This record gives sequence, C-alpha cells and structure tokens, in this order.
Amino acid sequence: MAKKANKKKRRCKGKGSSFERTLCRQLSLWWTHGNRDDVFWRTAGSGAMATTRIKKQRASFGQHGDIQAVDPIGQPLLDVFSIEAKRGYTGATLSNILDAGPQMKPQLVKFIEQARTSQLESGAWSWLLIRKRDQRHTTVLFPFYVVSKLSLLGLDHISFRSSNEIGGTKRIIQIKLDDFLNAVPPKRIRKIGKSHDK
Repeated sequence: MAKKANKKKRRCKGKGSSFERTLCRQLSLWWTHGNRDDVFWRTAGSGAMATTRIKKQRASFGQHGDIQAVDPIGQPLLDVFSIEAKRGYTGATLSNILDAGPQMKPQLVKFIEQARTSQLESGAWSWLLIRKRDQRHTTVLFPFYVVSKLSLLGLDHISFRSSNEIGGTKRIIQIKLDDFLNAVPPKRIRKIGKSHDK
C-alpha cells in the first residue's frame, strides 16, 4: 500500500514539475514578445530554499514562490508578482471555500495563503496563483486590487468575496491564464513596478 502511495506521489510531483517548466517557457515568451523562452525558470526546490533560509532570518533573492528570473530582464515581473504554480488538485475550487465548515481549511485557501506568504517575504507588490486542473484550462487567481491596475474588468472572470480575509484580501478574481496574458502587456507590469518602488 505504501509503495502505491509513494508511486502516486512521485507521479503527481512529476506533473507539477512539468507544468512549472511549461509555464516558465510560456511566461518567458509572453514577457519577451515571443523572442525568448528562457527568461524564467523554477525556483530551487519550488521556493523551499527561501522558506528554509527565512526561518533562520536570512534573505534569498529571487527564490520566493515557484518561478524565478534567470535573466535580469525578467525580474520586473517578479518585483510586481510573486508566482505560485499548482497542477492537479481537482477539488481545490472557489466553491469549496464558499461551503466549507467552520473547522475546515480548503486546499485552495492553503495555496492562496502560500502565495501571499511568498509575496510578503519577497517584497512583491502582489501575488499570482497559477493553476491547472486535469483536462481544464490553466487559470490565474489574484487579489481584486490587481484588476483596476491592469484594466481586467472586461474579461470573463469569477469573482469570489469572502467574509474572512484569505491571503490578505476578501475578494479574489480568477480568469484564464491565456486571457490574462493576452490582455496585459508586459510594459503595464513594468509601470506598476516603477510606481511600487517609489
């Protein structure tokens, strides 16, 4: 029984690693207007290095979240957004947050809190949680305040309002990643980064 569980865990981990690599190439191509696919890559141990070092009160530049810039031209994106990537987890949905009992902590809440923690530790302006469930489109979740800065209200989206704060916000937006990338030019993110630095 333990062998089967370990085999399933390895298979899930492999899926996640493959998704992160694909996502890094997609973000690189978007950020460079199709010129390069090697600007972003997976962080060491999916952010584990930064997590371990922060417990010892040591900084780790560029190692927060799941995505890092391996070329300095990509760093402005990560100054604005700490990015977490999740593959699978079919039951991790916004509706599971809505109908969760008082003692429950749905998986998606844990992911959002992880994204928020990475944001705070890295000093980024906000967070993105990019996820793909089996046989579904890749989506991106983020706090509502990102919408007005990036002019995303016209896109098809799901808006979730919670009575309690989740990841530092009471309102979370979810849209398809492709819609996000098509609607948001990298120059707009650079502009947010510049105003965030002031």
